[in-house]
Amino acid sequence: MNKTILEIKKYGVWNALDNLKDCYEQERKDFNFTYHNELANLFMEYCQFLNVEMIPSYQIYAYLEDPIYFQKYSKLAFPDVAFKNMFVHAVGGQRTTGDDII
Repeated sequence: MNKTILEIKKYGVWNALDNLKDCYEQERKDFNFTYHNELANLFMEYCQFLNVEMIPSYQIYAYLEDPIYFQKYSKLAFPDVAFKNMFVHAVGGQRTTGDDII
């Protein structure tokens, strides 16, 4: 991935976060849908950045958390443990303030 593409992708991530914050601040009814959709998009973008196989969105949580998944699909563990832990927390975490989505 060249530097220009990387900068465009970084802007896209920032823009998605900004839009998500707007959605939260406006107390829109589609916030939860938007939140989880953007998490899936973020995961896909990060997989592309790491040059890791993209996992279908319905399997992401199992891929990150279920050891049986690795055996069943012959996958390697996700290489960035810190991101994995933050992502799993974001998927299952209870958000009480807009600051939690950062």
